[in-house]
Amino acid sequence: MLLGEPDAQQMVSADTEEWIYYEEDPSMLQKTPLVGDIFDSKGYGMIVLTLQGDIVTSCTYNSYDSGDFSWADDYSWQEKE
Repeated sequence: MLLGEPDAQQMVSADTEEWIYYEEDPSMLQKTPLVGDIFDSKGYGMIVLTLQGDIVTSCTYNSYDSGDFSWADDYSWQEKE
């Protein structure tokens, strides 16, 4: 109730559900009035709640930096010679 509606929900099994909440972590430049929207965020935080019925069985928090997944943009590791 305190977190509000989840950003995403998925059924893991017939009686287990995951609720996912995420929020951008704005960079200093993003906080700049008028022009802040043109800059990228420095990362984001994500909370994953696992529920069985109406009972929360686990809760995890992860924080990601914007560069954590930059390796995915480099496809040279997939090239075959």
